[in-house]
Amino acid sequence: MFRLDNFKVADAFIQEHNSSNGSFTVGHNMFSDMTNDEKQLYKGKLNFPSYIEHVEQDFDEDMDILVDASVDWRGVALGGVRDQGQCGSCWAFSGTGVMEAAHYFKTGDLVDLAEQQIVDCQTEWDGCNGGMERDAIAYGQNHGICHESQYPYTAKTGSCKH
Repeated sequence: MFRLDNFKVADAFIQEHNSSNGSFTVGHNMFSDMTNDEKQLYKGKLNFPSYIEHVEQDFDEDMDILVDASVDWRGVALGGVRDQGQCGSCWAFSGTGVMEAAHYFKTGDLVDLAEQQIVDCQTEWDGCNGGMERDAIAYGQNHGICHESQYPYTAKTGSCKH
C-alpha cells in the first residue's frame, strides 16, 4: 500500500503535467513508487554552485554552436538513454555523451563508450561519489575509452581494468 500510494502521487503529477500541453511529456519509470528521500540516492553529490563556476571558467565565449532544438539527437549523435543506478556517476555519463557526440560529428559513427572505465580509472574523483564532466573528458583524451561492450557498467566503483 505504501508503494501504491507513492505511485498514485507520481501518477497524479504525470497526468497534470502532460495535460498542460507543455514542450515535453513525462511518464512512469523505476522511480514512480519511491519517496523523495529514496530518489535522492540516485542524484549526484556535487556542490552545484561550485560546479557552475568551473564550467563558466572553461566556457569559450568565441565558440559558436548552432543547435536545432527541433532535432531529437538520441540515436543520432547520442546513444540511448542510460541508467547510472545508485552510483553517483552522472559526471562519467556526461563525459562519455560529449565524447560520443564529438566522435559522431567527426566520423559519422555512433559508439557507446564505457562510463565504468571512467568511474574505475579516473583517479582525481572517487568513482560513484561524483566528479566533473570535464575530468571525464580529459581522462578519455589522455587514456582512450573502451566501448561499453568491452567494459560493461556495474553501477559501483571497482578496480581499474585499463
